Amino acid sequence: MSPQATTQPLRVGIIGAGISGLTNYIALIELDNVQISIYEQAQELKEIGASIGLGPNGLRGLQRLGVHAALNDRLGIRNPSTWPMIYKHWKTNAVLGYDTHQDVPDRLHHTARFHRAHLQKVLLDAIPKSVIHLKKRSVGLEPDHDSVTINFEDGTSVTQDLVVVSDGIHSAIRQQLLPDHKNFLTGWTSFRAVYDVSLLERFRDSQEVEIPTEALHYVGPDRTFFTTPLGGNLIAVVGGYAAAQATDNEQWNVASADHRQKFMNLYKVSKTKHPAGRLQAKNKQHWAPTVRALIETAPSVRSYPGHSGSIARQWVFNSRIVLTGDAAHPIGHAGFGAGMAIDDALALFMALERIQLSSETKGTVLENALNLFQSVRKPHADRLGDFLARTGKAKSIYGKHLSEEQILEWVNGRENTAWIHEHDVNVAFGLADALSL
Repeated sequence: MSPQATTQPLRVGIIGAGISGLTNYIALIELDNVQISIYEQAQELKEIGASIGLGPNGLRGLQRLGVHAALNDRLGIRNPSTWPMIYKHWKTNAVLGYDTHQDVPDRLHHTARFHRAHLQKVLLDAIPKSVIHLKKRSVGLEPDHDSVTINFEDGTSVTQDLVVVSDGIHSAIRQQLLPDHKNFLTGWTSFRAVYDVSLLERFRDSQEVEIPTEALHYVGPDRTFFTTPLGGNLIAVVGGYAAAQATDNEQWNVASADHRQKFMNLYKVSKTKHPAGRLQAKNKQHWAPTVRALIETAPSVRSYPGHSGSIARQWVFNSRIVLTGDAAHPIGHAGFGAGMAIDDALALFMALERIQLSSETKGTVLENALNLFQSVRKPHADRLGDFLARTGKAKSIYGKHLSEEQILEWVNGRENTAWIHEHDVNVAFGLADALSL
C-alpha cells in the first residue's frame, strides 16, 4: 500500500555512479514515495574501461529493470555458437573445450560482452542528469537515529534517510564502517586493449590469423589470453599472467608504449618444462599467430594489477546504511561483479518494496528490510568468495608452467559456474523471505 500523498518522500543517497550505483537508482526509483540522488567523485562521467561480460543473471536483471537497450545485439555481442566461452590451445589454436548454458531458453539472456562505456551510457540514458552530482567524493558518514549525513571532500554535506553505498572495490565508506577490512593484490596482472576491428582487415585473407567472432580463452603453460568482439565494431584483447612481484607501482589504467611492448613480449615465448624438471624456453615456442597479431595490432595498452578483497562481513549499519556491489563483495576482477551488482539492485528493490516508505519511516522498519536484502544476497556472495579463494588464477595453475597434459586436465576439469552466471535472484529472495516469516 502506498503512503498518503502528503507524506514527505524517503530521501535516498546513492554513493557512486558506476554500474552498481546506476542500477541501484534505476531499480529504486520504481518504489513509491522516494527521492533519490547519486553522488559521484569523478569530475565527469566519461567513457572508461575495457570489456565487460554479463551472464544470464545480469541480462535478465536489466530486462526486468526496463533497460531493454542493453539486450540489443549491436551493443552486447553473444557467441554465434551459443557457447559462452571457447577454450583454445595457446600455440596450435585448436579448440580444447567450451562452456555451455545450463537453463537459458531465451537467446537474449545468453552471455553477452560489452564495452564498459557502452553499457554505462545505456544506464545513464535511463537516469535524469539532474540527480547525478559530480565532484562529490564521499569521505565519511554520520548516522543518527533518524537520518545519515554524508560528508564530502569539498567540505559540504547532505542529509539522507537511507544511504546506499556503491563506491566500488576500494570503497572509502566500507573502510570507515569496517576498519579492519582489507583488500589485497591478487598477484594476477592483466594487459588490456580495445580497438576498432577494422584495424585487423589486413588479416582478412590470412591463412594463419583468425579475426575472432566469438569469445576465446587461450590457455598457456603459465599465462592466458582472452579476446572477444564487442558492440560498436570493437574488439577486446586481454593478457593475464601471475606477476613475479605484484605491486601498485605500475601506471594502472594508463596507456603507455611500455605496456604495449611488455604485452607483446609476454606472448612471444612461453616457458615449458624440460623432462628433467628444469624450466626452459623450449625451441622459442611462440604463441598462436592469431594471439600475436591481435596484440601487435593494438594501438595502445593499459595495465591492470588484480585487486580483490574478502566479502564484507556485514552489509547493514545503523538501520539506514547498506553496502552493495563491489563495496559489499569486492570481487569485480573475477568477471562476476556487474551481474552481482545488478542482482543486488533487484534484491534491494524487492526488500524495500514490502514497506511503506517516507521520511517518517522508522529505522527499525528500514533495518528489517535491509536485513532481508542481506539475507538474500550475502550467502550467495560468501559462496562466490569461497569459490574464488579456492580457484583464483594466481593461486591455481598459472605460474606453475603446465605441461600439455596439465593444460588439458585444467580445461576438462574446470568447475561449472552456472550457479553464478545463471543465479536467479527472484528464487533466492523467495526462499529468504519464507525463512524470515
